[in-house]
Amino acid sequence: MIFHKVFILLIAIMGSILVIADEVILETSQGKLLGITAGKDNNKISIYKGIPYAVPPIGNRRWKPPEPALSWQGIRHATSFGPACMQKSIHDMGTLSEDCLSLNIWTGGKIDKKRPVMVWIHGGGQKVGAGSLARFDGTALAKKGVVLVTINYRLNVFGYFAHPELSAESPNGVSGNYGLRDQIQALKWVRENIAAFGGDPNNITIFGVSGGADGVKQLLASPLAHGLFHRAIAQSGTSFTPIRLLKKSYMGEPSAETIGHRFGEKINAPSLAELRDIPARKITEQWWSQGDSVVGPDTLLVVDGWSLPDQIYSIFDQGKQSDVPVIIGFTADEATGLSRYGFVPPVPMDAAHYRAEVRGRYGELANDYISVYPADNIEDSVFNSVRDGAFGWGAQTWAKMTQNVSSKAYLYLFDHEPPWATGKTILFQPGNQQRRLGASHGAEVLYVFNTLQMDAETVYSQNIHNHMMDVISDYWVAFATNGIPDVKGLPVWKSYTDKSRNYMSFNDGNGLPSSNLYPGASEVYNKINAKRWEAGIFWSNKQNSLNGFIKKGERKQ
Repeated sequence: MIFHKVFILLIAIMGSILVIADEVILETSQGKLLGITAGKDNNKISIYKGIPYAVPPIGNRRWKPPEPALSWQGIRHATSFGPACMQKSIHDMGTLSEDCLSLNIWTGGKIDKKRPVMVWIHGGGQKVGAGSLARFDGTALAKKGVVLVTINYRLNVFGYFAHPELSAESPNGVSGNYGLRDQIQALKWVRENIAAFGGDPNNITIFGVSGGADGVKQLLASPLAHGLFHRAIAQSGTSFTPIRLLKKSYMGEPSAETIGHRFGEKINAPSLAELRDIPARKITEQWWSQGDSVVGPDTLLVVDGWSLPDQIYSIFDQGKQSDVPVIIGFTADEATGLSRYGFVPPVPMDAAHYRAEVRGRYGELANDYISVYPADNIEDSVFNSVRDGAFGWGAQTWAKMTQNVSSKAYLYLFDHEPPWATGKTILFQPGNQQRRLGASHGAEVLYVFNTLQMDAETVYSQNIHNHMMDVISDYWVAFATNGIPDVKGLPVWKSYTDKSRNYMSFNDGNGLPSSNLYPGASEVYNKINAKRWEAGIFWSNKQNSLNGFIKKGERKQ
């Protein structure tokens, strides 16, 4: 590596800070990269941004599996993030482009040993998001001894679109799941190149939140990803909902190819050539305005017989997933921040209406349901049932099914209340009732990355939050290092078994080892979901709790 002293003005949420940094030139298999380093001595971190891991999926490459990135001549500047993938711009994602398949790396300044590698898969329901968001800054984790990688992958209609003509042109006769294939290609790049950045290609941990945690689950299930990683962490993205099939209808849902064909007809572009000619921004707008009417439940993933050979639940149930240790968990108030996205049904006006709705939805299981979600506090019961149905049941089921392989699972609940916990979220229903956010969906992310100050600078100095950031990130780093979340001086985190049901509670202390998380919740959703599978009811995370037991035939064919 070659270093050059420069002055760089870093702009952060907390303000403008003038720091002395170094330019660093690193030789990779693709060519030379120019990055920057910041910090001093043992705290010096090198950062490389916007590194292409695949050929741009533009033009005729739209809706094709990723191809390995090409080499370059001279020195490539890696000092700014690449564009985010195409999406509805509901957040400030900066530049959006189809040419978005890049990754970012934070690593110790001296490439003198092989460090464990952590590859972050961002959330956003596989519809929005980017690996460049400030909350995913890898500096703090790199200072704790890992090489941190964040990636972009194709989203929404660009990442999960199937069509008969796409399947016909594929050597494997399949289409869809391009976002999943992007993640696999990124992991191949990491395996082949990360040693140049001081990372150990034989010690790679994948981790993600929400849709990124779903990506982790999909990677575990995909035979194409076997051997590309050695540990996995899934944060608040653990449900095992049904997935539609590529060519056949399933549980009353049309095939993925049928949906793709219908979408093309709806926007007057019935052929693949016409679809590829539509500008990226326009097709994004068309998908958001027209897609829901042809897609239905919010999953775009497809069982294609290639990247996903079967339903993910079946793969895990048969022990055919990658045999690696996993950390799986969710937050205590998952539903609050998701109420604006339709996850939470209207709260019944009184106990009588609540019981009537439960009986109407769950029939013979109504008493089981009410025993766990009683009518004496209806609002809590509604929100808790959404938490358990969309996240908790999946997390505990995943931990349980890890016993089908030789590796261990570690379950957690993040119930530490972040600085924004007392904020209110409006429930979109008559009366606009409000509820405090608490430990809402994805709340642990800022603690894992030690980036709380980027969202909550006014409370960053509070020791209780600093301490929790250190505790949870130390557990994550230990797991990435050794496959066991064992940290000297912190409580022992025991693995999950169906008998012991151990889990770690992350509250205001060092972590509290506990067992039997939310008694009865997993059991009642075992019964509910077994009936759904038996009855052929296609449901999504948004169709849980009171509005979740959809009867067969209610959806349009």
